[in-house]
Amino acid sequence: MKLELVYKNNLLSHIIYNESDMEVKFWDNNNSWGWGNTQIIVIVNNVKTRFNQKPKTFTRNGPSFIIIPPHSSYEYGLDLHKNNWESNLIPKYSDKEEIEIYSKITIHESKESNEAGVFIGQLKSNTIKIHSSNTSLIEFFFSV
Repeated sequence: MKLELVYKNNLLSHIIYNESDMEVKFWDNNNSWGWGNTQIIVIVNNVKTRFNQKPKTFTRNGPSFIIIPPHSSYEYGLDLHKNNWESNLIPKYSDKEEIEIYSKITIHESKESNEAGVFIGQLKSNTIKIHSSNTSLIEFFFSV
């Protein structure tokens, strides 16, 4: 399994690659089993700031998952609405700085994950670099 963080058209996306010969199940992000597993890390001047998905109440909830066939991938956008994310620190930056961003997905072992046969473990993405003049991402990460 491999995680790629992609920035295009002012959007951040994840691509999960299944490099194995077997299908892989991965918790869907639209339920309580998948929500909260993603963390975005922003690095400015060697200072890391972690953004976590805020706890969320689901009115209809069930343990659904996506299936990634062997040697295939699954791409989904990261909803950067600030009501979905929280951080204990707002990073400081100047408009001349390069900002590094990477993400992690951590899925812990549980009764449900074992029963559903979903992926258990942690995936860490590549690091992307953006310039602080990129206003859409900057407004999000520096105003949460």
